[in-house]
Amino acid sequence: IFVGQVGVQKGIHHLLEAWSALGFSAKEAELLIVGDLMHDGKKILKKYKNDASIVVKGPVAHKKLGDLYRSSTLFVLPSIQEGMAMVVGEAMASSLPVIATTKTGAAELIKNGEHGFIIEPGQVGALAQKILWCFKNSEECFQMGRNALARIQNFSWEHYGDSIFKEY
Repeated sequence: IFVGQVGVQKGIHHLLEAWSALGFSAKEAELLIVGDLMHDGKKILKKYKNDASIVVKGPVAHKKLGDLYRSSTLFVLPSIQEGMAMVVGEAMASSLPVIATTKTGAAELIKNGEHGFIIEPGQVGALAQKILWCFKNSEECFQMGRNALARIQNFSWEHYGDSIFKEY
């Protein structure tokens, strides 16, 4: 699953290129794209309109987003640039392993290989490799998701307040 504004800044073109290179059929795997379609994102998606393994949901209500996370096995955010992406924490809280770039703030949350993978933006080959690894290693990927959930539970507002209080 990908969640965010569907456009170049979020690296959707890199994700689609990596996904396409993997050649999954719709029966094998599905790439679910959730979020507002930016003008550039719509142009990029046209190239992949005949790929049945790519499902574009567009924007969804936050309540329904939780169901989509829970029905997925992997979260991918290949952004070129942004601050701390809240969707990374949401995905982790839904027990999903995460593949994200160094430009998402995810490196603050994710230990590479334990909660998911951190890659450099624009590295389509590395992105495809990590997606394929997760596909081929479903048990390890599932455990990464469990690790991600355990990790993100340490980032609640209560935990933050307690740690600040102790620091003072």
